Amino acid sequence: MGAGTERERIIEENLKLYRLEAEGYISLHPEIYNWFEQGQIRKDLAYISKRLISREALDIGCAMGNIALKLLSLGFRVTALDISTTMIEGMGKELKEEMAQNLNIVQSDVDTFLSRTSSTYDLVTISSVLHHLPDYQETLKRIIGIIKYRGFMYITHEPLKDVLSKKDNLLRKILWQSDHIGYLIKTRGKNKEIEGVDWRLSDYHLYQGFDHDRVKELLEEAGFKVSFKKYSSTMRLGISNWIDSRLLKSESQFKILAEKVTG
Repeated sequence: MGAGTERERIIEENLKLYRLEAEGYISLHPEIYNWFEQGQIRKDLAYISKRLISREALDIGCAMGNIALKLLSLGFRVTALDISTTMIEGMGKELKEEMAQNLNIVQSDVDTFLSRTSSTYDLVTISSVLHHLPDYQETLKRIIGIIKYRGFMYITHEPLKDVLSKKDNLLRKILWQSDHIGYLIKTRGKNKEIEGVDWRLSDYHLYQGFDHDRVKELLEEAGFKVSFKKYSSTMRLGISNWIDSRLLKSESQFKILAEKVTG
């Protein structure tokens, strides 16, 4: 299979996934939308906002607006980019009328967008996107080039490279089961399962291997001061994620908050 064909299959499988998820995306991803994870994201974005004078942001893989809507509420002018029209339409339903004038929605895959844009940004955000991309390292190099001096990159909810092979200890297994039961009670067992997706293509680098150390290196080589943190947000309830991260000190994801300190 040629590289071009594989790239096309990865994009096609992701588009299929987004079509299937769009109707109930938020309820399908409680590991992102639980109060603990949402609180961490708000805290990070507020910190970045205080460090910036101008506020031009690009949210890559905006989906239903998890990051973009928060940035708008902080006074950013946001370009929200997503490959899926169904996801973009869903974000429009959550958008407050007074924020719409500061939002520019672009439907495109990230590589095509980067090849055409001449814009630069004070902030680029990427949440749960990199591991879906055909070549995340090459794409990341291009993203780095559109961030202004003293601008920021914020990457969150990306998998650690050993997440699939790492063994859970007994306490975490108990927590996982408790979380699952609690989630079933909360949703009354109506949680929808997504079928018919080749996850090894849609979540490509989760299975092929994701080199988070290289992501950090690429930013440092480009003149960024990098804050790198491993954490956990794989469970469905906020209290479970709080216990998993703060008490059990589990690590399943990473996030990066990086400032471009050299021109």
